[in-house]
Amino acid sequence: MSRVFRPRFMFWLLEVLLPCVLVGAIIIGPYVTEGKFAWVPTLYLVLLCFLLVLVPALRTRVVATSWSISGYVGFHTFQLKWPTIVVADLRAGSSSKPYLILATAQELVQIPLSTLNAQAIWELVQARVRPEALEKKAYQRVPAYERLAEQNADWVEFAKPRRMREVHPLIGILVGMSVALFTLAAVEVWASSPWLRWVGMGIAMAEFVPIIPIMSMIEVDAVAISRANSLGVLRIPWDEVEQVIITTGDNGLNLCGETHGKKTVRALFGPAWWWPGKERTAVIAMLELICRHRGIDFQVERERK
Repeated sequence: MSRVFRPRFMFWLLEVLLPCVLVGAIIIGPYVTEGKFAWVPTLYLVLLCFLLVLVPALRTRVVATSWSISGYVGFHTFQLKWPTIVVADLRAGSSSKPYLILATAQELVQIPLSTLNAQAIWELVQARVRPEALEKKAYQRVPAYERLAEQNADWVEFAKPRRMREVHPLIGILVGMSVALFTLAAVEVWASSPWLRWVGMGIAMAEFVPIIPIMSMIEVDAVAISRANSLGVLRIPWDEVEQVIITTGDNGLNLCGETHGKKTVRALFGPAWWWPGKERTAVIAMLELICRHRGIDFQVERERK
């Protein structure tokens, strides 16, 4: 018999219903006050809300059967069979938001549980996985962590999976407010000024582009580094990385390597954009450790004086 876990009521109330109500207020506000209604801004806002809020919320779930655990959480689609799981670990992320680590010998998944019943899911996982998957030394059954332990057993604890927002949430709030402002301005002038209405919509649509990375999560472990957002999960194994560069002012994180015989550079937002605090410091230190262990060239560019 399977058990299905879906987001809790408070998640729907604060993170789904509230944004939808705000979008609705922006849409109907000018129409109620001045009798204006503009289809293009309305469709734009509805589509934005649908893609970034409703679809991920409706897809979020964890399904546990007697044979496997699967689901879609935090933009991750996963399916793992209980007998293959060698690591099961419940960790606390930024703001004490829990996330579940499940790993086999071939893959590692980080599953955020802040929107779900974390305790019930963790109790079920504990009951289904093999006892050795819950041990402190369980990570050493993953090849990347086994190699770390061979050099220094303390490194395993230090390099356990971490996740954090790629961009500070306050920046996301400011961008969202800006999108709403320019969309509302376009609605207000839609019937009176063709030039201004398209300027407002153009700015609002241009600001849609940075919303995706603003919602992204950076996940780092000894196996790979990932970026997860509504477009999907970009997971970059450390085996494919030859150089890591933190650009001038800590604004960018460039991962240089070779994939399928081609030189690649994957750019992420750097530490200057991350949430300040212990988690950011720990992730930077973890990057340095992994690079040193794997022989990856690690560089921090400095401003020239």
